[in-house]
Amino acid sequence: MAIEITTYNHSYKEGCLHAFQSNIPTYFTPDEIHDFAGFLNDRAIPTADEIQSTFYYVVLKDGLVIGCGGIGERERDGTVTLAWGLIHADYHRQGFGKLLLQHRLDEAFKIYPTKTIYLDTSQHSAPFFAKFGFETTKITDDFYMSGLHRYDMELKPNYR
Repeated sequence: MAIEITTYNHSYKEGCLHAFQSNIPTYFTPDEIHDFAGFLNDRAIPTADEIQSTFYYVVLKDGLVIGCGGIGERERDGTVTLAWGLIHADYHRQGFGKLLLQHRLDEAFKIYPTKTIYLDTSQHSAPFFAKFGFETTKITDDFYMSGLHRYDMELKPNYR
């Protein structure tokens, strides 16, 4: 079994969308697939002239996309966030999410060594991120849809 984490390119789009769809409705709402597809089209593939502010990765298992996720800096306020992280539902609880998150954190603290990392997630994923030192700063009930609550979380740069 060969596992690889590599930089996203357009050839991985369908695999990423398939992995995303496998996580609906528990982790994402049906409407979010359009936002995610737009993200893959517009932000994860910068042109040569752009300064890349979003770094997006895919997890490959024997060449098959089983997950994806990134990091980025928000233009409006300079905060660093985790972006669209997910593992195909068939591969949950096998260590792939941990592998991807650790890769993203390592990259984030290399690129942004003094910045706090922010994310928003649901009540289903918040305990996973808490294991890595993320602390919940706010909970908004029914934010994504009825029964799917938003957890705002942060990780300080000195977490290690």
